[in-house]
Amino acid sequence: MKVTTSQLSPDATTADSSFGQIERGPMSASEVEALLVRFAQIDASQNQRHDPQVIIRVRDEAHLIRTGRGQLLHYNARDVLQPGVKMALRELMALLEGIPAPALTPEAEEAPVMEAVAAPPRRKYHELFALVLLVAGLGMNLWALGQWLMRAKPPAPEYTPITDPAQLAELRRQVPGVYATGPDAGSRVMTIRADDGIEFALMAKDANGALQQVRRFKEAFVWSKRRDGTLCLATAGRAGLVNLGPDQSPRFYGDTYVRIADGPKP
Repeated sequence: MKVTTSQLSPDATTADSSFGQIERGPMSASEVEALLVRFAQIDASQNQRHDPQVIIRVRDEAHLIRTGRGQLLHYNARDVLQPGVKMALRELMALLEGIPAPALTPEAEEAPVMEAVAAPPRRKYHELFALVLLVAGLGMNLWALGQWLMRAKPPAPEYTPITDPAQLAELRRQVPGVYATGPDAGSRVMTIRADDGIEFALMAKDANGALQQVRRFKEAFVWSKRRDGTLCLATAGRAGLVNLGPDQSPRFYGDTYVRIADGPKP
């Protein structure tokens, strides 16, 4: 399995945009499983700000993995039209290894609920005292939480819109164009327009064997800049962020798109 990580530290325990994309090369199934275990335990605030990703290529397939609330979300990295699927680690590993998913073990079934037994009357004073302590403890926790919320500062946004008119004009002049991951059927195509619209498509052959773009969908975007200074297109829908490289070519789901034509003008 060939593994690439995005916005993820080398040990897969920290998310930050400064890490960029890291090519980890071929990894065994056990190494991938260990990486995904650490990946699923990433701090929730880091995960929300930086959107770390793991891209796994195996058997001519590309799988994109995100995480949320300790769970793994699986996407087809080569088809942005498909929604993500929440998967258990063993199901995901079975998919990557091309084997049937293992059945649930008896230990995974829900444990039976034990019926409560009424306490003797002589324990009512002990229970009342315990209840008073519980209420007092909850009150202290709520007070501490309120103090923390008053002192806490919201995290810096992952990206901010570009508002400088001169920079916007320059970007709208230089970046718009038609970009693709390759010249053959199955390649993904991205069209960036100067009117702040973006279009995704898939290259396929028609009945005569000629290449054409199919399965299109369009979104609006906002010219933006990440905290590390790199440019990106913040879409309003399912695509999320489209990063721009130093040469202003799009970087999306682990693929670099190459300009194949000038884009449509507004």
